Amino acid sequence: MPAPTDEPLVWVNLTPDAIPPTLTPLPGPVFAGDCGNYPTPRCSVAQIRSKVNFTVKELGTIPDGLNFTGATGGPDKVYISYDTPGHKGFVILWESPWTGSPAQTQWPVGASAVVETVQVGSNPGEYVKGTFSYLAGDTTATWKGNDESQTMVWVDNGVYIEMQSAGPAVPIDRDLFVALAESLTTGTVAARLTPTPNIAATPTMDILTMMRSVYPLTLVEARDQAGFELLLPTKSPEILSFLGAAYDADLHFVRIFYLLDQTLWGPNTNGLLVDEERIPASGDCALCGFVIGDRIALDGNKDGKIVPKFTTVQIGNITGQYAAGDWENYNPDKGSWTWEPRPYLKRLRWQANGMAFEVSYWGMELTQADIIAIAESIK
Repeated sequence: MPAPTDEPLVWVNLTPDAIPPTLTPLPGPVFAGDCGNYPTPRCSVAQIRSKVNFTVKELGTIPDGLNFTGATGGPDKVYISYDTPGHKGFVILWESPWTGSPAQTQWPVGASAVVETVQVGSNPGEYVKGTFSYLAGDTTATWKGNDESQTMVWVDNGVYIEMQSAGPAVPIDRDLFVALAESLTTGTVAARLTPTPNIAATPTMDILTMMRSVYPLTLVEARDQAGFELLLPTKSPEILSFLGAAYDADLHFVRIFYLLDQTLWGPNTNGLLVDEERIPASGDCALCGFVIGDRIALDGNKDGKIVPKFTTVQIGNITGQYAAGDWENYNPDKGSWTWEPRPYLKRLRWQANGMAFEVSYWGMELTQADIIAIAESIK
């Protein structure tokens, strides 16, 4: 399939310590005012039921590790979300009155997809494993049949239901997925878990308050604590705004954070982080390059040095190291770390003029070339 066309980034000159602009949420579902937008729904299922004229069901059995996080939508379609702590996996329900129209049942899958007929109770349905995937800059979305994503659709008493799951923290196979669908109910769900604080719906201004507690310093305060002059990006995509800085007294480096515009995807903590330190005359340099390692205990990896691989790149006339991906611990009790090469986290390290730097970006809006361009602008 053609990949969605991204709007080209608008680059602007940066003003140090500029205050982020007033944020206005994106238009969302009809019930967004009461129930929030899709990324962070906040209504209960009972509240959603009171707003629509069709039967809404919820999971009667919630798998271990999943939390009900909220519901939203509109009079013709509702959205019910279940998430894991740390957003490592989710289950989503979409429910709408059955119209029988082809438009309602259009469900694009790849040519290699295996679509299976299943029975959800007495109702026939269709199940598929996989999803279309693309990276920033790609013109084509490719079907990934081995992806962790699962989708199933069926009709239950005049209601069209689509159930999706994704993420390695929700390892549900087809038969368990069908059993989960068969647990849908309009009755009381005694086993429902309350949302945990790190995945509860949070108003935009609360995101700003939370992030400013992590990066509480002005640039002047960070400079004074670090004891060296800060070098800063002089240009950046318009979607980023300076939020604050912090000083790590243990590792002796400054962190400067630029938050992603919250009007793009709703409340989130994505953005650009610039770390910098003066290279010590002796002792360890926290930001001086990556160290190749694989599947090891990473409890001491506080400076993020250890990666399984990196690419050598040019930052103007300076050589740097670029790595895309992050370590995930899917079994905390055993300390089992696995490198996930997803480009959601991108990191670039280099050294110049007695300083060591890392520029990292959480999100899919910036490419490797964009991050290099920001690094080249640092003065």
